[in-house]
Amino acid sequence: MTYSSFNSETPSEVTSQNSQTVYCINSQCSHRENLEGATVCQNCGTKLLVNNRYQLLKPLRKLTTSSYTDVFLVLDQGLRSKDYGKQKVMKVLKYNDNEDLLRLFKREVKTLAWLDHPGIPKVDEEGLFTVNISRPAQSLSCFVMEFIEGDNLQDFVDINGRIDEKIALEWLAQLVEILHELHGKSLPHRDIKPSNLIVRYDKNTHDQQFRRGQIVLIDFGTVGKDKGDQGTTVGTPGYAPQEQLSGEAVLASDFFGLGRTFVHLLTGRAPIDIPYHKITKKLMWRKYTNGISPLLGNLIDDLMAEDVRRRPKNTLAIQHRLKLITLPELLRQETLSKVNVLMLMIVGAVVFINYSPFIARGLNLVSLGNIDRSLQNLGTDKFIENQLSSAKFLYEAALYFNPDNLASEYSLGRVCEAVKDIECAEERYENTIKNNNRFALDFTNSQDKNSQEVNPKSNPEAAAAAASSLTRLQILYQHPFDEKLIRQGLEDTQNSTIKATLWKNLGWWQFQQNQLAEAEKSLQTALELDENSTPTHCLIAQVTEAKQGLIDPVAWAECDKRVRERIESDPGRPSPEELQWGLMAQQRLKAEPTNP
Repeated sequence: MTYSSFNSETPSEVTSQNSQTVYCINSQCSHRENLEGATVCQNCGTKLLVNNRYQLLKPLRKLTTSSYTDVFLVLDQGLRSKDYGKQKVMKVLKYNDNEDLLRLFKREVKTLAWLDHPGIPKVDEEGLFTVNISRPAQSLSCFVMEFIEGDNLQDFVDINGRIDEKIALEWLAQLVEILHELHGKSLPHRDIKPSNLIVRYDKNTHDQQFRRGQIVLIDFGTVGKDKGDQGTTVGTPGYAPQEQLSGEAVLASDFFGLGRTFVHLLTGRAPIDIPYHKITKKLMWRKYTNGISPLLGNLIDDLMAEDVRRRPKNTLAIQHRLKLITLPELLRQETLSKVNVLMLMIVGAVVFINYSPFIARGLNLVSLGNIDRSLQNLGTDKFIENQLSSAKFLYEAALYFNPDNLASEYSLGRVCEAVKDIECAEERYENTIKNNNRFALDFTNSQDKNSQEVNPKSNPEAAAAAASSLTRLQILYQHPFDEKLIRQGLEDTQNSTIKATLWKNLGWWQFQQNQLAEAEKSLQTALELDENSTPTHCLIAQVTEAKQGLIDPVAWAECDKRVRERIESDPGRPSPEELQWGLMAQQRLKAEPTNP
C-alpha cells in the first residue's frame, strides 16, 4: 500500500484490480463514478474503456474545474498489449480549444518521450492520442505513462516527519542528476516542490518506514520554455523564484525550487510558514531542522538565493559541492590537490608515512592534524585579498577536517558579513560562542570551575572575537543586545585589540541607552587598549557632544581624520557605521566656526 496526496500523480491508496467503481473521462459529466462492469457512463453515455484499452480506476487528484487537466490511475486492458492488467497513469487535457494549454500539453508528452532516466516517468509508446466525446461534443487530448509506486515527498514528511541530513544528501544527489539530464537539453522543469517528487518503493529494501528508493520527478506540464512562453507565469508560490513568477524563467530557476523543497523536507514546514530575517529577507530555517552541517546549509541557502547570479551556475557546480559534503576520501584528495602546493606536500608526506611505519610511529600522524589549520590560514589569505568565495571554500574545508576549528567557524561569519548576509554571520558567531566549551566536563553545578579539566578543543580567543562581532551586529541592526557576551568575552581573551572592541561595543550600547557616564568610561577603557580604533574615536566625539550639548571640534576632527585614513588605505574595508560617522564628522566640522 502506498500513500500520497491529491496534489500528485500518485494515488492516495493503490486501487486493487477488483475496484468497485470506474470513472468517466468526460470532465463535463455531472456524475462520473460508475459501477464496475459498466461499458458506458450511466449518466452521459461516454464509453468507459478509453481508446479501447484503458479503464479509469481512480482520480489521483480532486476532480475540479480549476485544473486544466485530470489525472487518473488506470488499468491497461488492451488485449494485444504486453502490459495487459498493469496499472498506469493517464493525464487528460480538458480544454483542447486552448492553444497555449495544448502547446504545453504536447510539449510535456514530447519531453517525457525524449528523456530516458529512472528518475523521470516513461510515456507509453503510443504517446499522445485523442478521445472524442459526444455529450457535449468535444475532443480530449490524453497520454499514458508509467505508474510510480511510492510516496510523494509532501506526504512522506507529513507522515514520517522531517528528514535528516543523510536522507537529504541522498535525495538531493539524485535530484541534481535528474536536473542535469533536463538542463543538458535546455529544459527547465519550472515546478519543483515536494508534491511533485516521489520516492519510488524499493522492493529490495527492508527499510519499510523510509523505502529509500529512486527519487522520481513528476508533472512536466510546465517543462521547457519557448517563444510562446514569453511573459507566461508558471510555478508554485513559495517554491518559484521571482524571475519565474515574472515570466522570465531560466535553468537556475529550478535551483530555487530545489532549495525551497529541501527546506520543507528538512524542517517539516512549508517555506511560506518560515519567518524571514528582517534585514536580509532570507528564510530563517536552520533552527527548525534536526541539525545539519554548515556545508549543506550553505548550499541550500545558495540554491534559493533571490538573485539568480548568486545561485550555483549549473548542476555540475552543485554536484561538486555535494562531493565536498558526502565523499570524505575524494574530498581529501580533491581539496588537497587544488588549494596549493603545500597541501600536495602534506599528501605526499602522508603517503610516505604509510610506507614508513617506524617514522609514522614517531611522527604520530602530526601532519594530518595540521591540515585544518593550513586550510584556515589559506582562507585568511584569500579573505585579506577579498577573494571571498575562495575564502569561504577553504574555511568550510577546514571545518570538514576538524569540526572543532572555531577560528574557521568565526571566519565564515566574517565572510557572511562581508557579503551582507547578516543572518548567516550571526549564526556563525553564535555557533563559535556556543561551541567554545572551555572545560571538558560540565561545571554548571560545580562550585569550583578551577577544578575542571580544560577542554583542548576550546578556543577562547575565537569565541571572544565572535562575541565582539555579534554584539556589534546586535547594536547596528537593533537586535536584542546581550551584555553577558561582552563580559564573557572579556574574561576569555587576553588579546588587547579584542578587549578594546568589546569595551567599544559596550560603550556604544550604553550611549544608545543614554547612559553617558558609563559610555564615556567604557570608551576610554577601549581607547587605552587600542588608541588607533576609528570607531572608538568617533563614538567618543558623539558621547562628548551629548554630555556637553556642544560640538567638540577636536574630537570630531580626530574621527574625520581616522575615517579618511581607513578609506584611503582600503576603500572596501570601512564598516557601515564608520562611513556614517565620517559623514557626521564632516557635517559637524562644517557647522562649527573656525577659531581665529
